[in-house]
This record gives sequence, structure tokens and C-alpha cells, in this order.
Amino acid sequence: MKFTSDIVGCLNGIYRLFKSGYYELQRISSVIYKSSNQDLKIGLYQKFSDKYLLYFHTSSFDDTHFPGIIEKDEISIRDFSYVSGENDVLFFDFLLSFYFLERDLLIRFVLRDVDREDIEILRSVVYSFSEMFSSYEKISWMNEIIKVFEEISNINDINEVIQKLVEVNKKIFRTEGASILLLNEKTNELYFKAIDSEKKNIIRDIVIPPGKGIAGESLMKNKTIVVNDTSSDPRFYMEVDKTSGFKTKKLVATPIRVLGRVIGVLEAINKSDDSNFDEKDIETIEVVSNIAGINIQNSLFYEKLRKILIDVIKSLIIALEARDEYTRGHSERVQMYSQIIGEELGLHRDVLMNLQLSAILHDIGKIGIPDSILRKDSKLTEEEFEVIKQHPLIGYKILSSIEDIEEEILNGVLWHHERYDGKGYPNNLSGKKIPFFARIIAVADTFDAMTSDRPYRKGLPPDTAFEEIIRNKGSQFDPEVVEAFSNAFGKILEITAAKK
Repeated sequence: MKFTSDIVGCLNGIYRLFKSGYYELQRISSVIYKSSNQDLKIGLYQKFSDKYLLYFHTSSFDDTHFPGIIEKDEISIRDFSYVSGENDVLFFDFLLSFYFLERDLLIRFVLRDVDREDIEILRSVVYSFSEMFSSYEKISWMNEIIKVFEEISNINDINEVIQKLVEVNKKIFRTEGASILLLNEKTNELYFKAIDSEKKNIIRDIVIPPGKGIAGESLMKNKTIVVNDTSSDPRFYMEVDKTSGFKTKKLVATPIRVLGRVIGVLEAINKSDDSNFDEKDIETIEVVSNIAGINIQNSLFYEKLRKILIDVIKSLIIALEARDEYTRGHSERVQMYSQIIGEELGLHRDVLMNLQLSAILHDIGKIGIPDSILRKDSKLTEEEFEVIKQHPLIGYKILSSIEDIEEEILNGVLWHHERYDGKGYPNNLSGKKIPFFARIIAVADTFDAMTSDRPYRKGLPPDTAFEEIIRNKGSQFDPEVVEAFSNAFGKILEITAAKK
């Protein structure tokens, strides 16, 4: 039967539509129309707000079957309607909702000269297509999630991972807001770790008491909870809305698990089209939450390793600086000053972590300098100063033996005594040829050296040292770094005060 094959061809065209665009369906349906002796008519409706507007149809055949606007409430995947008469007509609607592609189409098929016995064949064809369509959508849905989480898996900073997860959650569900709340294990309260909402600056300071609210119950019962009318649900914790002015109408909350332990809750709030959260949303947010738990776990593990590494390095530096009471605490202060300057320069958190490592290790090469020179209580001779000048290269060689250590960490250690005008050591580098970490550490190191006591002189007052740094901008120091140092000087003074 020709019209049945036409239907199959049209359905295949619809399948291709979502892979290549609207005009593909229009082209395919026009071809079907021309080749089917006007047995098959097709109308395509595009969703706008709560209505479906006629996008196109393949002929002017009986426009009563193609109303220009269809109300949302009228839409359903309806059974075939058969109209007997002079020209027997069969028409049916087929609603396709692409969850992740943000497309929602109503396809109306109209056929004439159709026998009743043909309806069962058509019903079977359309059912098969519906199954195929459902499978394709699920694959698209999973591909979208996988793509997003591949991106997140390359991020090690726990705060960035969590913020990205919230943004992904909001995008997937197309909601007005999304949040991740983490459990404070000491108080059992939930606090907002990340928020994607216009009210986030107010909401971030709110805490939810133990077991309170939908989030509290989701955490306590370790299950996903959907509420499509918060005004009638006594579990809803209204204090968040009262404080922020945000109106939560509908939400879905699911626990985040790390190694079988519930550590927080993932929420999606108020769909943009005001529709309810359904079973598909539950399935989706649970998948997102499970993958989120894995990413948070990895980030926490990475963060812990970094902390252990820095603590071990600090212990080694303390042992090294114990050789000279006048330099005790110097490397840690240089690390803190460098971090403050790096933050003022807007460096990414991962870059800041490497800067901290480079700064605290900048004098590690002094382990190879004899005590007779290192602890000398008078000014060094030229020959002794030449020995001291070897410490950056010694430190570089020591650290280079560490597998996978990052080059920018080594660069800060090797070249932190270079000068912007090219008169420094060990290689007389100048300007931007000096690696960025080394230019930052040079300012931090010099400031701490000037403000610290030595056996042969007293340390300068911080304000005097500050003026000296400013005076040498562009000659000894990178002007950009000095500008950041100047802007953040208030924070640096707090550390200087603690040193006294």
C-alpha cells in the first residue's frame, strides 16, 4: 500500500530532521507529497510558549485539518481519527519532544482514500517509529551529559567543579535556578556551596537546619524528592525564599553520594516553561548527581594530595631555614605575598597553586650553600656572593629530578633573582623574557628581605620597603607585578604585622 510506505518515508524524514534541521523535513515532505498522488498531507507545528503555531504544511488540502494555532492543552499523542464521507479521511497527531535539544514539534498527518483495515498497519508503523525515536532521544540525552562531564573531568579545583555542576544542572533542566548544598558534618546543617540564580549573592549565606526543607529530607532519606507545588507541601523550608525574595514554585532534589556516603544535595528549581518535574527529570537528575559525586570525589582527593604535598614541603623548608634564625619563616611569607599578588593579577586557582609551590621552594637551593656563608653575621665578600648566586641553579637541579613537576614551578625557582632591566642573575634575562612566576616571586622575595632583620642590619619599615619597590618599578621589577603588589598592599601589611 503506497501511503504506508509514504508514512514510513516521512517518519524517516522526521528522524533526519533532528540531525540536520527544519528545512530537511520540509524538503522530504514536499517530495513525498509530489510522489504520493496527494494521498499524504503533512503539517508541522513549532512550539511557541504554550501554543503550537503552524510552521508549514505540504498543500492547501482542507485547511480545517490544519488549524493555525493549537493550544497546549489540546496536545497529546492521539489515536487515529477516521472520518467517513465522500473522500474518507484519516488524520492523526504525533508529538515529538526533544528534551535536550530544546525542540518540541507536533506533526499532523492527513490522508484520504484510506480503508479501515489499513489503520492497524499504520498504527504498527507509527508505534515502531515512536520506539526508534525514544531510543534516539535517550542516546542524544546521554551524549549531552557525557560531553559536559568530560569537560568537568579535566578540572581539579573543587570549587570550580561544583560551580560548573550547578550551571550544567540548570542548563539540562532549563530551570530558573539550580544549587548544590553540602553537609556540614559538625552541625549537620546544609549550606549553599554553589548557586546559579539571580539571587545567589543573598542565598549563599543561608544555612538549612538539620532535616529541614525538601533538601534536608532528600539528604536524610537518601532519595530523590519532587515537589511540583511548594505552597501546599509542609516540608518546604520557606526561610530561603523569605530571605532572598526568590519564589520557589517547583523543585526536584536528589542526594549527592561520594563512596556511598551522602555529602550533599543537588537541586533544580522552577522550569522556565512552568511545566512539572516528571519521571524523566528524576532519571536525569539522578544520573547527573551520580556523576557529580564522582567528580567531587576526584576533586576532593586531588585537593587533599595537594595539601599533603604543600605541608611536606613546608616541613622541609622549616628544617632548611632552621640553619639560619634570621631567615626563619621567609619562604612561607614569600609564598603568601606571591599568592596575594597572583590573586590581584586574576590568576586561575590551579595557576595560583603552582605559584605557591614555586614561591615556597624558591630558596631550596640554599641547601647546597655552606653554613659559613649562609650564616655569616657580616656582609658577604664578592667571592661569597658568587657562591650564594648559585642557589637558584642548585634548587632547579634538585627539583628537576622530580618526575612530572611543572615547568612554571621550576622557572620561578631558577629565575627569581633576574631583574626586569636584565642586570640580574643567573642568565641576565630581561623584561617579559623572565618567566611570569619569577617576576612575581622577585617582588615578594625582595619585600620580605628588606623588611626582615639581618645580623648586619635591621629590617626596613614596611612603608619604606614599599616605596623602594615602587621606585624600582620598570628597572628591577615588572611594572604590572608592582601595580598588583601596590593594589594589594593592605593584605600584605597584615602578614608583615604578624611577623613582628
